[in-house]
Amino acid sequence: MRWLHHGVMVLGLTLALGCSDEVLETSSSSTGGGDAGGSGGAGGAMAQPPGEPQALAVPEWMVTEVSAANDPVVGAMIAGTFDLPPAGEYLGLNWWPVVPGENGKLADTNYDRLYAVARVQVPAGHHLFARGDTVISFYTDSLARHPGDFYHSKKMRVPLAAHEGEHLIVVRAMGKRKTPEVELWTTDAEIVFNAADITTPDLIVGDSSERPFGIAVLNTTGEAITDLSARVVDSDEFEATEIRFPSLAPDAVTQLSFLLRPKSPPAEGTRELSATLRIDSPNLAWDYEEKVTVPVVAAGARYRHTRRSQVDASTQYHGVVPPSEVEEGKDYGLFLSLHGAGVEAKGQAAAYGHMDWAYVVAGTNRRPFGFDWEEWGRLDALEVLDTAIASHSIDTTRVHLTGHSMGGHGT
Repeated sequence: MRWLHHGVMVLGLTLALGCSDEVLETSSSSTGGGDAGGSGGAGGAMAQPPGEPQALAVPEWMVTEVSAANDPVVGAMIAGTFDLPPAGEYLGLNWWPVVPGENGKLADTNYDRLYAVARVQVPAGHHLFARGDTVISFYTDSLARHPGDFYHSKKMRVPLAAHEGEHLIVVRAMGKRKTPEVELWTTDAEIVFNAADITTPDLIVGDSSERPFGIAVLNTTGEAITDLSARVVDSDEFEATEIRFPSLAPDAVTQLSFLLRPKSPPAEGTRELSATLRIDSPNLAWDYEEKVTVPVVAAGARYRHTRRSQVDASTQYHGVVPPSEVEEGKDYGLFLSLHGAGVEAKGQAAAYGHMDWAYVVAGTNRRPFGFDWEEWGRLDALEVLDTAIASHSIDTTRVHLTGHSMGGHGT
């Protein structure tokens, strides 16, 4: 990974997350290194390039169990009276110290909720971000609230503190599920690419169609980053492209979309292509780059099709099972298949064989659980249907809706 400053390439690790949902412009671009000019930017003046994020060890957490119907911790935080609990009784609850285990494991509980509290010290010029699995939310200094991942995917990262110094971190975790895990990192980078949380298309052998690519980006600073460009850097495999965004929200996570435009159709036997993503803004002291790989599948195989959402301009995907043989000029039937809880579109599509008379498309409902195929999940399903009809030769008198478990509810 690399950072760019004044057109000079610096080797290192890159970080990024957060942004607006309005796209101003999409265009080809062949610009080189950053033009930040060396003046501060959102993260303040940075004489040296950002270093790799550093794990922040928490020697122990103070932990307690509560029921959903009787939770005095939230009330104390709202009132501004909550502090690091001592071992023993506090707020009418019993607290005890827990030394985190491997991958930041905390403690199991048969109660509805588990709280874990610790004070941490963020070094000068650094920001704090976290992974929280089986976690409902994080609270920083009893005020700022950030989401955890109660589905325990281990993919999500969230900023917790934009500024250096001592901070009180409160973790509100789910009970009666997998053991909660919390890991913390500090960084002096203004943004962080979360390569664990991507939405990638499958490119198809013989097809040079352009496709969007989504990646979660953290804005670790306390200020909005405006006039943002999300670029794919020119290479042997991809043309230079640019999508512009008006702003990246402060102290937040946003999925940014990048436009992949292959220079030529992937050749037979190709398994993946590499692309370099770049984020730049006049508000950033540095340009940030991340190298990603994009899978390539054989013609006729199941594949992931990405699109820009009409809801929020994010990159979403659906799985496609093409007919066993596609004949030019022939119309085909279509099945829209809705997955169950904990399943994604790729897995749902893999459950179907190739038919000679119909396509199968399977949406993702925004994460494996999403919106229970309601609200945004329902809108995404309808977008998948519209996209499939527009992309393939479909006989609209033979369109079917099906689903299982949570997907059955969605039907």
